[in-house]
Amino acid sequence: RRALSSGQIALFVITLTLLVFSSAYTNDYLLVHTCVIMVAVGGIRLRRLCDVYSLALLAMISVVLVLSTLGIIYNKDVIPNSRLVFSYGLGHPNGIGSLLFACCAALAYSCWYRRTWWVSLAVSAISSVFSYVFLSSHAAAAVLAALAIAVVVGHAMRRRGADLVPGKVFFATLTVLPFLMLLAMIVSTAFYSADNPVFALFNKLLHERPHFAHQYYSSHGGFTLFGAKYASVSNYHTGLPFTSVDCGYSRLALCVGAFAFVAMAATYVVAVRKLSRDNPHFLVMVILLLCSAYLMVETAQLYLASGVMAIFVSQAFCVTGDG
Repeated sequence: RRALSSGQIALFVITLTLLVFSSAYTNDYLLVHTCVIMVAVGGIRLRRLCDVYSLALLAMISVVLVLSTLGIIYNKDVIPNSRLVFSYGLGHPNGIGSLLFACCAALAYSCWYRRTWWVSLAVSAISSVFSYVFLSSHAAAAVLAALAIAVVVGHAMRRRGADLVPGKVFFATLTVLPFLMLLAMIVSTAFYSADNPVFALFNKLLHERPHFAHQYYSSHGGFTLFGAKYASVSNYHTGLPFTSVDCGYSRLALCVGAFAFVAMAATYVVAVRKLSRDNPHFLVMVILLLCSAYLMVETAQLYLASGVMAIFVSQAFCVTGDG
Protein backbone atom coordinates (compact mmCIF):
# COMPACT_ATOMS: atom_id res chain seq x y z
CA ARG A 1 0.00 0.00 0.00
CA ARG A 2 1.34 3.44 -0.90
CA ALA A 3 1.77 6.16 1.72
CA LEU A 4 -0.92 8.76 2.28
CA SER A 5 -0.18 12.28 1.11
CA SER A 6 0.39 15.02 3.68
CA GLY A 7 -3.05 16.45 2.91
CA GLN A 8 -4.74 13.09 3.44
CA ILE A 9 -2.86 12.56 6.70
CA ALA A 10 -3.93 16.00 7.92
CA LEU A 11 -7.55 15.32 6.94
CA PHE A 12 -7.52 11.99 8.76
CA VAL A 13 -5.85 13.34 11.91
CA ILE A 14 -8.18 16.34 12.17
CA THR A 15 -11.33 14.31 11.50
CA LEU A 16 -10.35 11.50 13.85
CA THR A 17 -9.31 13.91 16.61
CA LEU A 18 -12.61 15.78 16.45
CA LEU A 19 -14.61 12.53 16.37
CA VAL A 20 -12.72 11.16 19.38
CA PHE A 21 -13.30 14.44 21.22
CA SER A 22 -16.99 14.29 20.30
CA SER A 23 -17.30 10.66 21.38
CA ALA A 24 -16.15 11.65 24.88
CA TYR A 25 -19.41 13.60 25.14
CA THR A 26 -21.70 11.32 23.14
CA ASN A 27 -20.37 7.95 24.38
CA ASP A 28 -20.82 6.82 20.77
CA TYR A 29 -17.61 5.53 19.20
CA LEU A 30 -19.11 4.07 16.02
CA LEU A 31 -18.14 7.10 13.94
CA VAL A 32 -14.57 6.81 15.24
CA HIS A 33 -14.46 3.16 14.18
CA THR A 34 -15.92 4.04 10.79
CA CYS A 35 -13.30 6.76 10.23
CA VAL A 36 -10.39 4.44 11.09
CA ILE A 37 -11.69 1.64 8.86
CA MET A 38 -12.24 4.09 5.99
CA VAL A 39 -8.55 5.00 6.07
CA ALA A 40 -7.55 1.34 6.33
CA VAL A 41 -9.52 0.34 3.23
CA GLY A 42 -8.90 3.54 1.27
CA GLY A 43 -6.17 1.92 -0.81
CA ILE A 44 -8.38 -0.99 -1.89
CA ARG A 45 -10.17 -0.76 -5.22
CA LEU A 46 -13.75 0.38 -4.86
CA ARG A 47 -15.04 -2.52 -6.91
CA ARG A 48 -13.34 -5.01 -4.59
CA LEU A 49 -14.72 -3.25 -1.52
CA CYS A 50 -18.25 -3.43 -2.89
CA ASP A 51 -17.81 -7.11 -3.76
CA VAL A 52 -16.84 -8.02 -0.21
CA TYR A 53 -19.26 -5.63 1.47
CA SER A 54 -22.32 -6.76 -0.50
CA LEU A 55 -21.58 -10.46 0.04
CA ALA A 56 -20.93 -9.97 3.75
CA LEU A 57 -24.16 -8.03 4.22
CA LEU A 58 -26.16 -10.50 2.14
CA ALA A 59 -24.91 -13.39 4.28
CA MET A 60 -25.55 -11.51 7.52
CA ILE A 61 -29.07 -10.43 6.54
CA SER A 62 -29.95 -13.97 5.43
CA VAL A 63 -28.75 -15.48 8.71
CA VAL A 64 -30.57 -12.88 10.82
CA LEU A 65 -33.82 -13.33 8.90
CA VAL A 66 -33.70 -17.12 9.25
CA LEU A 67 -32.78 -17.11 12.95
CA SER A 68 -35.38 -14.51 13.88
CA THR A 69 -38.11 -16.25 11.87
CA LEU A 70 -37.31 -19.54 13.62
CA GLY A 71 -37.43 -17.80 17.00
CA ILE A 72 -33.78 -18.50 17.81
CA ILE A 73 -33.16 -14.78 18.25
CA TYR A 74 -35.73 -12.25 19.43
CA ASN A 75 -38.13 -11.06 16.74
CA LYS A 76 -39.62 -7.86 18.12
CA ASP A 77 -43.06 -6.78 16.90
CA VAL A 78 -43.53 -3.12 16.00
CA ILE A 79 -46.48 -1.11 14.66
CA PRO A 80 -45.18 1.60 12.32
CA ASN A 81 -47.64 3.09 9.82
CA SER A 82 -50.53 1.34 11.63
CA ARG A 83 -49.36 -2.14 10.57
CA LEU A 84 -47.91 -4.92 12.71
CA VAL A 85 -44.48 -5.96 11.41
CA PHE A 86 -41.35 -7.50 12.91
CA SER A 87 -37.82 -6.22 13.42
CA TYR A 88 -36.13 -9.54 12.52
CA GLY A 89 -33.52 -9.52 15.26
CA LEU A 90 -32.84 -5.76 15.21
CA GLY A 91 -34.30 -2.93 17.26
CA HIS A 92 -36.62 -1.71 14.50
CA PRO A 93 -37.69 -2.90 11.02
CA ASN A 94 -35.98 0.18 9.54
CA GLY A 95 -32.69 -1.41 10.58
CA ILE A 96 -33.16 -4.32 8.20
CA GLY A 97 -34.33 -1.87 5.53
CA SER A 98 -31.12 0.14 5.88
CA LEU A 99 -29.00 -2.99 5.61
CA LEU A 100 -30.90 -4.11 2.51
CA PHE A 101 -30.27 -0.77 0.82
CA ALA A 102 -26.56 -0.85 1.72
CA CYS A 103 -26.26 -4.39 0.37
CA CYS A 104 -28.15 -3.62 -2.85
CA ALA A 105 -26.20 -0.40 -3.49
CA ALA A 106 -22.85 -2.17 -3.16
CA LEU A 107 -24.13 -5.07 -5.26
CA ALA A 108 -25.32 -2.68 -7.98
CA TYR A 109 -21.82 -1.20 -8.26
CA SER A 110 -20.25 -4.67 -8.39
CA CYS A 111 -22.69 -5.90 -11.04
CA TRP A 112 -22.07 -2.78 -13.12
CA TYR A 113 -18.57 -3.99 -13.92
CA ARG A 114 -19.62 -7.58 -14.55
CA ARG A 115 -22.44 -6.47 -16.85
CA THR A 116 -24.87 -8.51 -14.77
CA TRP A 117 -27.16 -5.55 -14.18
CA TRP A 118 -30.22 -7.77 -14.08
CA VAL A 119 -28.95 -9.42 -10.87
CA SER A 120 -28.81 -6.13 -8.97
CA LEU A 121 -32.13 -5.10 -10.53
CA ALA A 122 -33.84 -8.26 -9.28
CA VAL A 123 -32.33 -8.06 -5.79
CA SER A 124 -33.15 -4.35 -5.43
CA ALA A 125 -36.73 -4.81 -6.65
CA ILE A 126 -37.36 -7.79 -4.35
CA SER A 127 -35.81 -5.92 -1.41
CA SER A 128 -38.01 -2.90 -2.11
CA VAL A 129 -41.17 -5.00 -2.06
CA PHE A 130 -39.99 -6.82 1.07
CA SER A 131 -39.27 -3.50 2.83
CA TYR A 132 -42.71 -2.14 2.01
CA VAL A 133 -44.77 -5.26 2.72
CA PHE A 134 -42.94 -7.00 5.56
CA LEU A 135 -41.09 -4.11 7.21
CA SER A 136 -43.47 -1.21 6.55
CA SER A 137 -40.29 0.78 5.98
CA HIS A 138 -41.42 3.26 3.35
CA ALA A 139 -38.09 5.09 3.16
CA ALA A 140 -36.15 1.89 2.53
CA ALA A 141 -38.71 0.77 -0.06
CA ALA A 142 -38.45 4.14 -1.82
CA VAL A 143 -34.65 4.28 -2.05
CA LEU A 144 -34.49 0.62 -3.12
CA ALA A 145 -37.08 1.24 -5.83
CA ALA A 146 -35.12 4.30 -6.96
CA LEU A 147 -31.96 2.20 -7.07
CA ALA A 148 -33.69 -0.44 -9.21
CA ILE A 149 -34.85 2.26 -11.63
CA ALA A 150 -31.33 3.72 -11.73
CA VAL A 151 -29.92 0.30 -12.66
CA VAL A 152 -32.30 0.09 -15.63
CA VAL A 153 -31.57 3.67 -16.70
CA GLY A 154 -27.84 3.08 -16.29
CA HIS A 155 -28.01 -0.03 -18.46
CA ALA A 156 -29.83 1.90 -21.18
CA MET A 157 -27.23 4.68 -20.98
CA ARG A 158 -24.42 2.16 -21.21
CA ARG A 159 -25.84 0.66 -24.40
CA ARG A 160 -25.66 4.13 -25.91
CA GLY A 161 -22.17 4.74 -24.56
CA ALA A 162 -23.40 7.54 -22.31
CA ASP A 163 -23.02 5.97 -18.87
CA LEU A 164 -20.11 8.17 -17.73
CA VAL A 165 -20.81 11.47 -15.97
CA PRO A 166 -18.53 14.46 -16.68
CA GLY A 167 -16.38 15.13 -13.64
CA LYS A 168 -17.57 18.71 -13.16
CA VAL A 169 -21.22 17.66 -13.33
CA PHE A 170 -20.57 14.79 -10.91
CA PHE A 171 -18.80 17.03 -8.38
CA ALA A 172 -21.34 19.85 -8.60
CA THR A 173 -24.30 17.49 -8.26
CA LEU A 174 -22.88 15.62 -5.28
CA THR A 175 -21.92 18.74 -3.39
CA VAL A 176 -24.82 21.10 -4.11
CA LEU A 177 -27.75 18.68 -3.70
CA PRO A 178 -26.57 17.07 -0.42
CA PHE A 179 -25.81 20.56 0.92
CA LEU A 180 -29.38 21.63 0.12
CA MET A 181 -30.71 18.51 1.88
CA LEU A 182 -28.51 19.30 4.88
CA LEU A 183 -29.64 22.93 4.91
CA ALA A 184 -33.31 21.96 4.72
CA MET A 185 -33.01 19.59 7.68
CA ILE A 186 -30.96 21.98 9.82
CA VAL A 187 -33.38 24.86 9.21
CA SER A 188 -36.43 22.69 9.90
CA THR A 189 -34.79 21.28 13.04
CA ALA A 190 -34.28 24.76 14.45
CA PHE A 191 -37.35 26.61 13.16
CA TYR A 192 -40.05 24.01 12.47
CA SER A 193 -43.61 25.21 12.97
CA ALA A 194 -46.77 23.31 12.15
CA ASP A 195 -48.40 26.63 11.25
CA ASN A 196 -45.99 27.13 8.36
CA PRO A 197 -47.42 25.35 5.26
CA VAL A 198 -43.95 24.72 3.80
CA PHE A 199 -42.70 23.10 7.02
CA ALA A 200 -45.97 21.18 7.34
CA LEU A 201 -45.63 19.71 3.84
CA PHE A 202 -41.94 18.93 4.37
CA ASN A 203 -42.79 17.27 7.68
CA LYS A 204 -45.47 15.12 6.05
CA LEU A 205 -43.16 14.00 3.25
CA LEU A 206 -40.48 12.96 5.75
CA HIS A 207 -42.87 11.19 8.12
CA GLU A 208 -42.55 13.79 10.90
CA ARG A 209 -38.75 13.78 11.10
CA PRO A 210 -38.54 17.61 11.18
CA HIS A 211 -41.17 17.79 13.94
CA PHE A 212 -39.38 15.25 16.12
CA ALA A 213 -35.98 16.82 15.46
CA HIS A 214 -37.35 20.24 16.46
CA GLN A 215 -38.92 18.70 19.56
CA TYR A 216 -35.51 17.31 20.51
CA TYR A 217 -33.83 20.63 19.63
CA SER A 218 -36.17 22.51 21.97
CA SER A 219 -35.97 19.97 24.80
CA HIS A 220 -32.23 19.30 24.87
CA GLY A 221 -30.51 22.64 24.36
CA GLY A 222 -30.25 22.99 20.59
CA PHE A 223 -27.18 22.39 18.45
CA THR A 224 -23.79 21.63 19.96
CA LEU A 225 -20.22 22.48 18.97
CA PHE A 226 -18.36 19.60 20.58
CA GLY A 227 -21.03 16.94 21.04
CA ALA A 228 -23.66 15.90 23.55
CA LYS A 229 -24.96 12.56 24.74
CA TYR A 230 -28.00 11.42 22.78
CA ALA A 231 -31.10 11.26 24.97
CA SER A 232 -33.43 8.72 23.39
CA VAL A 233 -37.00 8.43 24.61
CA SER A 234 -38.54 6.72 21.62
CA ASN A 235 -42.07 5.66 22.52
CA TYR A 236 -43.86 7.04 19.48
CA HIS A 237 -45.34 3.73 18.39
CA THR A 238 -46.86 3.13 21.82
CA GLY A 239 -48.57 6.50 21.89
CA LEU A 240 -46.34 7.98 24.62
CA PRO A 241 -44.18 11.15 24.37
CA PHE A 242 -41.50 10.99 21.71
CA THR A 243 -38.16 12.82 21.71
CA SER A 244 -36.00 10.99 19.20
CA VAL A 245 -33.98 12.03 16.16
CA ASP A 246 -33.99 9.71 13.14
CA CYS A 247 -32.61 12.24 10.64
CA GLY A 248 -28.87 11.77 10.16
CA TYR A 249 -28.19 15.45 9.47
CA SER A 250 -30.09 16.58 12.56
CA ARG A 251 -28.41 13.95 14.74
CA LEU A 252 -24.99 15.16 13.63
CA ALA A 253 -25.79 18.78 14.48
CA LEU A 254 -27.58 18.00 17.75
CA CYS A 255 -25.33 15.30 19.17
CA VAL A 256 -22.06 14.76 17.29
CA GLY A 257 -21.24 18.46 17.23
CA ALA A 258 -20.55 21.10 14.60
CA PHE A 259 -16.76 20.74 14.54
CA ALA A 260 -16.78 16.98 13.93
CA PHE A 261 -19.67 17.46 11.50
CA VAL A 262 -17.66 19.92 9.39
CA ALA A 263 -14.64 17.58 9.37
CA MET A 264 -16.83 14.71 8.15
CA ALA A 265 -18.33 16.95 5.47
CA ALA A 266 -14.82 17.94 4.33
CA THR A 267 -13.86 14.27 4.04
CA TYR A 268 -16.97 13.67 1.93
CA VAL A 269 -16.12 16.58 -0.40
CA VAL A 270 -12.54 15.30 -0.85
CA ALA A 271 -13.89 11.84 -1.68
CA VAL A 272 -16.31 13.27 -4.27
CA ARG A 273 -13.48 15.31 -5.80
CA LYS A 274 -11.32 12.20 -6.17
CA LEU A 275 -14.19 10.15 -7.56
CA SER A 276 -14.92 12.87 -10.13
CA ARG A 277 -11.45 12.85 -11.69
CA ASP A 278 -12.06 10.07 -14.21
CA ASN A 279 -15.66 10.75 -15.30
CA PRO A 280 -17.28 8.21 -12.95
CA HIS A 281 -20.22 5.96 -13.71
CA PHE A 282 -23.76 7.29 -13.53
CA LEU A 283 -24.60 4.68 -10.89
CA VAL A 284 -21.96 6.02 -8.48
CA MET A 285 -23.63 9.44 -8.56
CA VAL A 286 -27.07 7.92 -8.00
CA ILE A 287 -25.91 5.76 -5.08
CA LEU A 288 -24.35 8.73 -3.28
CA LEU A 289 -27.42 10.87 -3.92
CA LEU A 290 -29.67 8.15 -2.53
CA CYS A 291 -27.42 7.82 0.53
CA SER A 292 -27.65 11.58 1.06
CA ALA A 293 -31.43 11.51 0.68
CA TYR A 294 -31.71 8.52 3.02
CA LEU A 295 -29.83 10.50 5.68
CA MET A 296 -32.82 12.83 5.85
CA VAL A 297 -34.89 10.08 7.49
CA GLU A 298 -32.37 7.59 8.93
CA THR A 299 -28.95 7.70 10.59
CA ALA A 300 -27.76 4.30 9.32
CA GLN A 301 -25.76 5.64 6.36
CA LEU A 302 -23.40 7.41 8.77
CA TYR A 303 -21.91 4.12 9.93
CA LEU A 304 -19.99 1.49 8.00
CA ALA A 305 -21.80 -1.28 9.86
CA SER A 306 -25.19 -0.23 8.49
CA GLY A 307 -24.58 1.97 5.45
CA VAL A 308 -22.69 1.89 2.18
CA MET A 309 -21.84 5.60 2.10
CA ALA A 310 -18.60 5.11 4.07
CA ILE A 311 -17.35 2.68 1.40
CA PHE A 312 -17.46 5.41 -1.22
CA VAL A 313 -16.23 8.16 1.11
CA SER A 314 -13.18 5.99 1.89
CA GLN A 315 -11.95 7.03 -1.56
CA ALA A 316 -10.86 10.29 0.08
CA PHE A 317 -7.84 8.23 1.13
CA CYS A 318 -7.24 6.63 -2.28
CA VAL A 319 -5.01 7.82 -5.14
CA THR A 320 -7.54 8.03 -7.98
CA GLY A 321 -10.81 7.37 -6.18
CA ASP A 322 -12.34 5.18 -8.91
CA GLY A 323 -12.26 1.38 -8.61
